[in-house]
Amino acid sequence: MTRLHPKLRNAVNEILAQLRSEGLMFGLFEGYRAPQRQQLLHDSGAAKSQIGMHAFGLAVDLVALVDGMPTWRDKSAYQRMNEVARSFGLNAPEPDDPQHLELAGTSLSDIMKGVYPPGGDEEWRLGVQETIQAWPKGDLPAPPPPK
Repeated sequence: MTRLHPKLRNAVNEILAQLRSEGLMFGLFEGYRAPQRQQLLHDSGAAKSQIGMHAFGLAVDLVALVDGMPTWRDKSAYQRMNEVARSFGLNAPEPDDPQHLELAGTSLSDIMKGVYPPGGDEEWRLGVQETIQAWPKGDLPAPPPPK
């Protein structure tokens, strides 16, 4: 959570609390994701893109919990989670990936140009810098300019 942008971090906490108050249990499945992990997920077919917003602390995956166990099959729970997420400034940009939430108003194309969302704290900036320093070599585009 510390590597997430503060707006996202706060929104996730609020979303989880709101859902819990409604009797829906969710947990953070994955937040910050190193570029190497994104590449592994892409290579395995579990992620569409080689570069993702997770690597910049601007995306999370939340998972519904039933009896403490994760499930990705409860469509109504994810629908409600997405409704609540929108009310806290997040969006789910991929309809076939409802657990994935991003900070609204941000885009990967902006990030790759070095346009970062305002309001980041030191922990978040360190995460972005580490992502850029650890950028994998190969057929990926060049990393964005440092924050």
